[in-house]
Amino acid sequence: MIIGDFWLPYVQIPKAVHSKAEFCEVYLHKQDVPFTADTWMSCAGALPHIDRSESDEDLLIATLCVKGSHFFGDEQMVNGRLIEPGTLFIVDPGAVHWMFDNKAFHKQERPGRFISVQWEIYRKNFNLGLFGVIKQLESISGQDIHWRCHDVRYPTHDEYVNFKKAGK
Repeated sequence: MIIGDFWLPYVQIPKAVHSKAEFCEVYLHKQDVPFTADTWMSCAGALPHIDRSESDEDLLIATLCVKGSHFFGDEQMVNGRLIEPGTLFIVDPGAVHWMFDNKAFHKQERPGRFISVQWEIYRKNFNLGLFGVIKQLESISGQDIHWRCHDVRYPTHDEYVNFKKAGK
């Protein structure tokens, strides 16, 4: 689910991350990750899949697009949503999800690279963890998030505003 959009300053993408993004397989990279993110993720697209392992059971993944223009979908967003640089969205590793480059899907060109950074957030502290990520990105960008989330599974803009007012 898409949470919102940020203006994103230039982010240096390591060569290893960039080069792996040519393939329709998801690659995770732990080196030179910016902000307080846990990992880089790169691919050209991903067929419907589940990432769940025992270690993923309690996690949701906050994902910030750094490069690309792809559609992301999951069981709740069957038609998918366009993800572009600065878009923050949530991946549930235990739910079926997918990503594709629209131009490549319609055979107009080869799939483009999709590169993001990801934060692993425990479900039991999800709102607090997500709000911390958003607050950090607002500080880096110098602008407030453009909130786009209207999904009952995730916090509302009002909940985030109240979090900020409380000075957390």
